[in-house]
Amino acid sequence: MAAFIGWIDPNVGGTPIKVGKAGIVAGALGSGFVQSWAKKTTDGDGSIYFIAEINADAIIRSLKFNCDAITGLTSMDVGIYKIDPSLPSGGGPSATAANYHAGCSVAGLPNSTPVSAGAIFLSANDPHSGAAIGSEIDCLAYLLTETVTTLGATTNGLLNFSKKIWELLGFTDPKWADARYVIGVRLNTAGSAAGNMVLRGEYLEG
Repeated sequence: MAAFIGWIDPNVGGTPIKVGKAGIVAGALGSGFVQSWAKKTTDGDGSIYFIAEINADAIIRSLKFNCDAITGLTSMDVGIYKIDPSLPSGGGPSATAANYHAGCSVAGLPNSTPVSAGAIFLSANDPHSGAAIGSEIDCLAYLLTETVTTLGATTNGLLNFSKKIWELLGFTDPKWADARYVIGVRLNTAGSAAGNMVLRGEYLEG
């Protein structure tokens, strides 16, 4: 089986699927996306489904995943991917995850040993038994265990939930971050079975 890497809905074209504007929340504009898709039997290990493109100043409020029971799907990640401007149509997602610059300098320059942010929201989760509506997998749960160094201070646990994307990536100044990033789901161990999936997100911008 080959890895599938790309937008799960080519008609999206990198634009988040809006569920409507939630209005102004504490001075920020609330937005969201919903995307469902079918994992094919041919989607092998290393498949990456690109879901939505969001600004670097977005704060993720909610990120929840549901799926059918899919035999063999024993490991998946949810994280942040870079946009490659060299791709057609003004740029598109890169199969290379964005870098998480742990321990950035005060000046904001990334250190010399960045690590992948491809699992910054969820790491090596085993969803093979399924996740029904009402029993969603919380894709922000992994943030509880991560340490993020930004603005000269180290935070972990619940304090991570108020971080903007560029802060979660370890930058101390937004000028070092890209303007936009892509939320992606990666199947580490995909199995050979097919099944339906959905990812729903809410975020603040502005």
